[in-house]
Amino acid sequence: MDYRGLFCFFIFIASAQAQNQTESVRLIPHARISQGKFSQKLPIEIKDTEIYSPKSTRFSADGKKLYINSLEGGKTVVYSWPELKKLKSISHRFTAKNSGLFFGESTVFNNPYFTQAPTGNPNQFMGKPVESELSADGKYLWVPYYRRDWDLSGQSPSAVAIIDTETDQIVRVMPTGPIPKYVVASPDGRYMAIIHWGDNTVGLIDVSSNDPSRYQYVAQLTVENKLDQSQFAGTDRDDTCGFCLRGSVFSADSQYLIVGRMGQGGIAGFHIPSRTYLGSIMNIASTPRHLVLAPDGDTLIVSSNWLGYVSKVSLQKVIASLESARGKRINGPRWQSVSVGKGA
Repeated sequence: MDYRGLFCFFIFIASAQAQNQTESVRLIPHARISQGKFSQKLPIEIKDTEIYSPKSTRFSADGKKLYINSLEGGKTVVYSWPELKKLKSISHRFTAKNSGLFFGESTVFNNPYFTQAPTGNPNQFMGKPVESELSADGKYLWVPYYRRDWDLSGQSPSAVAIIDTETDQIVRVMPTGPIPKYVVASPDGRYMAIIHWGDNTVGLIDVSSNDPSRYQYVAQLTVENKLDQSQFAGTDRDDTCGFCLRGSVFSADSQYLIVGRMGQGGIAGFHIPSRTYLGSIMNIASTPRHLVLAPDGDTLIVSSNWLGYVSKVSLQKVIASLESARGKRINGPRWQSVSVGKGA
């Protein structure tokens, strides 16, 4: 998808109302941060030329700051909340001056570079920030890059920035596999999982020291087979992404990781202590994109993008099914689903 034509970011206020013993939620447009002008005015209008293809947002753990990832702008823009005052712009453009952030690393798990950096140094690039994830304690914001700007086909290793949320400074940049769209933190604060859209893998990073200089990869987890990147130059990576791994959640006890297979359907499961791929559950509406674990710690909620469904099921039933899958594709427990329209 070409996001370059998108220049605005909306903020909505949710209002809950009781109706017939049930609660309905109404979304009220509150603010817009954008480059351009619009005929319909909102209560708060902010012009910001750095908002260029806004891809994702994240509140800080204390709710006092809002981080907006500007995909094509190569920046994470920081606003105060609820005042909406611009605090900072974090650049994801790296030159020779930033070499210390990389700790001498440019790849992981022997992932090759299919495209060479114009400068000859792969760690000199502009990163295209996609999603973000807070560490379990809220101290660090992890921002993965869809790709390095000169890696046009998204075949080569990308990277993830680690931002100190107190200073809003990047303190380290770690290499990843190709197209790391999603990052998820384990509730126990021990791991960050990097979900690779590009090659059917997940990178597991030990962050238990809470010192970014000591973070290290401890496993490459693979759904069925790692996808070879050598033939994908010049292709649409939304079509040549294999299982197109996307949303993911850890179980409440941090023992299991569940990952959505948006490309060819199903959700995959891993047992983290043994680093084992358990198998995949296929009886869910195709194109599962985003996964959320409800506050009860057991209800797994999944949106299926193209088909437009939201489904839920007990995570414990999912885990029990995966434990018996023996690395295969299986049908799991019965889901409850509701249609919400395409593009969920």
